[in-house]
Amino acid sequence: MSEFVFRVTEETREQLEWIAEELQRFGMSRAEAVARINHQWHGSGFAEGADSLLGHELPEYWATLIYYVDVPDWSDGVDRSSWPVLDPPPRGSMYWTLDE
Repeated sequence: MSEFVFRVTEETREQLEWIAEELQRFGMSRAEAVARINHQWHGSGFAEGADSLLGHELPEYWATLIYYVDVPDWSDGVDRSSWPVLDPPPRGSMYWTLDE
């Protein structure tokens, strides 16, 4: 079984791997990073056109959108310490495809 719960091409998989790596920079495990990606895009139809869409932004952009409730400032070096973080998907849900 794939770690992603939606169909991806090889190009999309590579881009999602980069996003997962960026999410891990926030201090989460790879399992949680993949679960957040799965939660973000499962059932959205996004995966069908992801090859072209994902490449329009850097992995850091997508990781930031997936991690924070809102992104009020995209400036470099902005203090994000008070920004609310989205809760990860519930453990045991279909989004968690990897063990920690």
